[in-house]
Amino acid sequence: MADETGGRPPKWRLDPASPVVREVLGVEEEGPATGRVSLPKSFSEVVGGRAARVLAVCPEAGRIELRAWESDGANVSARRSALISLGPPYEEPVLEAIRRFEDRYLCLTIEKDGRLRLPQPAMLHLGIAAGGPLVAWRYPSRLELWSVVYRNGRLRHVAEELSDLP
Repeated sequence: MADETGGRPPKWRLDPASPVVREVLGVEEEGPATGRVSLPKSFSEVVGGRAARVLAVCPEAGRIELRAWESDGANVSARRSALISLGPPYEEPVLEAIRRFEDRYLCLTIEKDGRLRLPQPAMLHLGIAAGGPLVAWRYPSRLELWSVVYRNGRLRHVAEELSDLP
């Protein structure tokens, strides 16, 4: 974790200046089937800083993308509002589209202290329980949260650029 080295990049990283950074975070129990993680400061800054609303995108089981609300969240919210304005009464395809929005997107908040609350839908989507680890990735424009099971599944697929390396 980041504070093992007093804020300096750990020596095990290949390149401390990499645009993609991994941290392993512990999931604290907050309530029934909910958890909370403490994000390193450099992670929360990617999506708007501390005390910021973020869009959580749930594209596939075991992975959540966190994106800045001001850009991505506003677009998702506007599209959902357009669907809701089509009723009532709602046709079945519209109801199914609204359900897909509810299943794929969450509005979360990074608190002032850098903690991110993971509500029940997020914990369910990740397939994790409080007390376990979570893999967090920092990219230049988003954060990703991966369950250990998801990460291990991704390791089975060797990327082309690594195919001739041990």
